[in-house]
Amino acid sequence: MLQHTDNGHALSNAIFQVMDHLGYSLEMVQKRRAMYREIDAAANLNDESFRRITAGSKAEGIARPYESDYDRLYEDKHVECFISESGITSSIGSDVTVFEMSGEHCYPGHFKLKLTQEGPQMNHCIRKALVSTPDGNSFISSEMFTSAFKASKDSCSTYKEWSGHPKTGPSIPRSKGLNQEDRVYSFRCISQKKILESWMKRERKHWPPPALCAQVFQEVAHLVPTGCKGTEHFDMEWRICFMGELSLTCSLTEVQYKLYILLKMLKKTFLSPVCDGVSSFVMKNTVYWMCEEYPSEFFTPDNLLDAVIIALSKVKKALNDGNFPYFMIPERNLLFNKVTQEQRLQMCSILDTLIADGPRCVLKCEKISQSETLSTKALAENGTRRDRIELLKLATMKERTIVYKSGMTEKEILKLAWGREEFQHAQLDLYDILFPGWRDTLVTDMLSDEVDLRRFSPEEIGHIEVVGRIFFESEWPHVVQFLNLKEHNVTEDMFKEETVVKVSGKYSLLGAREMR
Repeated sequence: MLQHTDNGHALSNAIFQVMDHLGYSLEMVQKRRAMYREIDAAANLNDESFRRITAGSKAEGIARPYESDYDRLYEDKHVECFISESGITSSIGSDVTVFEMSGEHCYPGHFKLKLTQEGPQMNHCIRKALVSTPDGNSFISSEMFTSAFKASKDSCSTYKEWSGHPKTGPSIPRSKGLNQEDRVYSFRCISQKKILESWMKRERKHWPPPALCAQVFQEVAHLVPTGCKGTEHFDMEWRICFMGELSLTCSLTEVQYKLYILLKMLKKTFLSPVCDGVSSFVMKNTVYWMCEEYPSEFFTPDNLLDAVIIALSKVKKALNDGNFPYFMIPERNLLFNKVTQEQRLQMCSILDTLIADGPRCVLKCEKISQSETLSTKALAENGTRRDRIELLKLATMKERTIVYKSGMTEKEILKLAWGREEFQHAQLDLYDILFPGWRDTLVTDMLSDEVDLRRFSPEEIGHIEVVGRIFFESEWPHVVQFLNLKEHNVTEDMFKEETVVKVSGKYSLLGAREMR
């Protein structure tokens, strides 16, 4: 569809339309946002200790289920943090653990937390992370807190179906096959207005409008357990994050959020192999700054790829300057201690090549390039199918979340979920779309003497083994009821466990590929 389009504006329009068929239509973006809000609401009905908040690209509605990690923030419901000058201490109840925030000797956007009130439901991981000072005060170490939580969760029965990974920054990563999740345990900050005072007063040319600024000003902030790498108090610092940033992203127009997605694609393809210093967060802030600088009339489908080149030029300038200001707190440099001189030079050279290529540089991204050989009709049909698959997947996730209660194993969750008509219908519809005729082909495959996995990568075989085992222990008793056993003159006891594990894991992998 794209290979014969050479005019810059025509190519921009074509890319804008192609992205709709790749899962980035306004309708799908909005549906994802709504569904993840519903999934979080269901999760929070059954957790008395933490409020779960889906963050990152999933909450923004711009990522498919297996396209990126799940970023989940867990807010401790029994902790509040404040700045003494904010004058809001009178609103703090006696039933919560309270920390006073101090930014003295901390990197911009980071704070040390002094314990001022111990609540009756203080989490044991907080207690393990407290550090006493000679003057008798207690401060909480971000490094010790994350380590304590990782040890606590890794030993929890609910998490044993997952593989733990070394903590990175504030997050505690885990995986289950190709399912990747970054968990961040955080404290609620009730002094966000004090921190955002200068942001509210900043003169702006075009964006965000006053009503949106007021909304962001009101929304809660969180302190996450990570310091600024290379600073004196790195292990004691906590970084501020603003929930209002999601409101900013969700306010972006269709052209603006597609600009963000294209920048993420280019970052992943060309810059991430060098280092992670230029992150998706940097790309998102690039879009924020551009929206503030350029009028809304600039962001049209015709100009989409011109905007990409401008954005790449801004990233290159930031790398040359060694400074990329955080949109909410410009004093915080998002590149600080993130990129070496060698990496900077390498990425600037890559950016020079991309900028010189002009609008066609996006054709080097895998998802875009794959669409070049497809007709408009084929793209649309594939896109409609993928969107339907994803919505069914999200529906099954919601149903699983509804039945979940703290401490449940995967087997217990799925047993309850399969007992719900909504889950059963969504799961069977999903199988029907992904694997037409699966009620027969699954029987044949699972009776095979050998399952050939030679064409799969080591990572994919890992997914097959992990997810296949979970499927056998949790879902197989439910799924087998829907197979056409009588037509094949087969009974349930004729299936071998090892074969069921490998075949079901393979089917799961093939389904996951469709949702990347």
